[in-house]
Parts: sequence; structure tokens; C-alpha cells
Amino acid sequence: TALALLLVIVGCLMVSSRLPFFIFLSLMFLAAQWEWLRLLKASTVAQGSAAILMLGALIWLYHLPAQYTSFWQRLPLIATLVWLVLVPFFLYTKKRIHPVLSVPFVLLLLLAALYSAWRLFQIDRQALFALALLVWIADIAAYFAGKAFGTRKLAPTISPSKTWQGVYGAAAGVLVFALALAHHTQREWLALTIACLVLMAYAIIGDLYESLLKRQAEVKDSSQLLPGHGGVFDRIDALLPVLPMGYLIISWWP
Repeated sequence: TALALLLVIVGCLMVSSRLPFFIFLSLMFLAAQWEWLRLLKASTVAQGSAAILMLGALIWLYHLPAQYTSFWQRLPLIATLVWLVLVPFFLYTKKRIHPVLSVPFVLLLLLAALYSAWRLFQIDRQALFALALLVWIADIAAYFAGKAFGTRKLAPTISPSKTWQGVYGAAAGVLVFALALAHHTQREWLALTIACLVLMAYAIIGDLYESLLKRQAEVKDSSQLLPGHGGVFDRIDALLPVLPMGYLIISWWP
């Protein structure tokens, strides 16, 4: 399904119109929000309120007036700090977000990723594709390295199947990707490699956090929206922290 998602993204990127990609993003993030709040045991009222807020934000974003861009531009940085500080705290302590804060917490992280993907689609589609490809390569490399060599558990109480050998495999795959990307874009290879490895670390945090939520909710998948493959959140968990961080790196890159 990761490959299928990547192919859909490629198809949307090749279309000149903005609307198909925005519809794809909207459906994906609405589904992920519903699944995420279910894992957090949010009430039906909270889920409905979040859906209305997300729909309003989507309409606002698509018709974004120039005078309101400063609000959206702050979201990637705030979300990046949340993924860097608060989410690792949850992973370490196994604590849950307070129910009162579940809706703003989920909305913040989803809208930051949504805005980052939408802006990159508008300003640099190749960069957006590269971010998705990086996450896919890291995921595939981690899977095969973990299967072949995995012995030392990464987070046994959160996701027993993940190993440090899988992380090393992901790092190796991302290193090759970064060097190829540096050659293709004529960017300085060391800085680009470091950036890609940092993004890989963020992807792992996103993956582990969703695994923690599923373990706390005592479910295998976030939903069954994709029969045989779980839910949408299962497919984009690693992308959610990578998109805002990637957007910041690309925006600040000289």
C-alpha cells in the first residue's frame, strides 16, 4: 500500500490542476483524523466537532487569502517541535494525551502536515515527491533489514517487531537515496545527507507513536478502511512528522 500511495501521489503531481491533489489530501487527512481520534478514545461529539473543523480548515486552505498565510506558516514549526519534544515524551512515559486536548492536538499535527504538503505541491512538486520517496525507502529498507538481521528490539513494549537492525537498514537506504538526490540536484551532499537522516528519525518517531496508540487501544490497525492493509493512519503515520520538518528544511535551504 505504501507503493500504491506513492503512485497516487505521482499521478496527482503530474496533473496540472490543483484540485485532484487537494481532494486526495482532503480525503486522506479526514480519514486519518477519524482513525486517530478513535485510537485516543475521543467521544463521538469530539470526533464530529473535529471533522467540522477539519472541513472548514480545508475550505479555508484551498481559498487561502494572502493576509492569513502567517497563521498557516507557523504550524509546521510548532508541529515539528511537538514531534521533537512532546511525542517522544509520550513514547518514553507511555502517557496518553488528555481527552480535552485530543482534538486540538490531532488537528495541529494534521493541519501542519496538510499545509506543508499543499505548499510543497504549489512551490516544489519534486521536493514533495522526494519526501514521500524517502519515507517509503526507509520503511522498505527497515522491513527487510529487520527481517534478515533483526535481533535487538528498538521499543519492545511499543512495537516488538521493530529492531535496531531495521533502523540501521533504513539509515543505509536513506544514505544511498540522499547521495543520489545530491547528485541529481547538485546540492552539497553532506548537508543533504544529514537532513535526510534527521527526516528518517522523524519518520521513526511517527511510526512508533502510532504503534503506541494502537497498543494502548488494543487494536492491530487504526481501522479497516483499506481492507487487508489497515487504515489510512497506518499508511501515513511516518509522513506526518516528515512533511512539516521537510517543508521547513526546503523553505530555509539557501
